[in-house]
Amino acid sequence: MTDLFHAPQDPDDTIDLAAIFSLHINDEIDIKHIILDDGDRQVISDGQKVINQMQHITGSHISTSIGLADALTNINDDGINQPEQYQEGVRAILNNLAESDEKVDIVCVGSLRDVAAAYNRNPQLMHEKAGRIFVFAGEASNPDFTEYNVELDRHAFVRVMQSGLDIYWLPCFDGGLWHNDYGRATYWRIEDQRILYENLSDNMKKFITFSLTANITDEIAYIEAPLDVPALESLYGKERNLFCAAIFMYLNNYLRDGDNLYSFKEIGIEVLEDGDITYNDSSPLKVKQFYIKDMSRYNSEMTNRTISLLQRKQ
Repeated sequence: MTDLFHAPQDPDDTIDLAAIFSLHINDEIDIKHIILDDGDRQVISDGQKVINQMQHITGSHISTSIGLADALTNINDDGINQPEQYQEGVRAILNNLAESDEKVDIVCVGSLRDVAAAYNRNPQLMHEKAGRIFVFAGEASNPDFTEYNVELDRHAFVRVMQSGLDIYWLPCFDGGLWHNDYGRATYWRIEDQRILYENLSDNMKKFITFSLTANITDEIAYIEAPLDVPALESLYGKERNLFCAAIFMYLNNYLRDGDNLYSFKEIGIEVLEDGDITYNDSSPLKVKQFYIKDMSRYNSEMTNRTISLLQRKQ
C-alpha cells in the first residue's frame, strides 16, 4: 500500500516505487499487487500515472487498484459501506491471501486503512495467510506528536497494531517531526538529492522528473521525449527526506542475518485509542520494532543502499 500521487504529495513515495520495482524485476521479490491509498485523493491526483511509467520502463506489469476513500469510523469498521469504486484494494488483499499457497508479506507506506478493513472482514484468513506486516508509520517516543500516516486513519493504525499479526513496526520518527533521536525510526536525510539521480539512466531520470516536477497528461509520451535537463537540475542542491527505500532489501532476506546497521527487536506494547503507543515488557501484545545498531553510519549507508537499488537494471 502506498500513498503515491501525481502531482506528488510526498516525493519519498517515488523513490520507494523505483526501489521496490528494482527488486521485483531482478526476481528478488514478487510484487502481487499495489494499492494506491486514500482513494478519493487518487481520483484527483492519480498515482497510477507514476506506476504506468515504471511499468513502461521496466516492461513489468503489476496489477493495481485504488483503496478506500474515507478513514474508518471505528476500529471494527470493514469499509464495506464505502462506494464500490474504492473496494478493489481490500478485495485484492483478501484474494491474494486466499489464492496463495504461502504466506504473503504486506508493506504499508501510507495509512493502514485497507489492511485494517481486510482484517475486519476476514481475521481468520489474515492470521492464516498474512506474513510479515511492515508498518512504516508512527512515532517511537514522543506522545505529543502524531505522525502523518497515523493521522490519516487512526482507527486503522490501532486495528492493525492491536491485531496480533506478525507486525514489523518501523516508526517514521523518534522524538518528533524530523527527529531520529534514539535510533528507533527509519527516517534519514540526504542533503543534496543530486547524489541519488545524477548517475541514473535517462529513462530513470525522466521518471524522477515526471514524478517530482511535471504535471502533464501523457506520462508515456514524457518517457519517450528527450530528457528535460532543466527540470532534473531543478532538484539538485535540495534535501530529500527518506524513510523506506533501502529497507525494502529486507523483504528478500537481504542483510536479514548479521546486518551491522539495523535490525528488529521484539517488544511489548499497548496501543491507545488515539494511536499513541506505550512500551510495556509484560504486555501480551508483541511487535518487532526497528532499531538502528550504528547511528554513525546510518545516513550514509542507507543513502548508498538506496542509490544501489535505483542504479540497478531498470
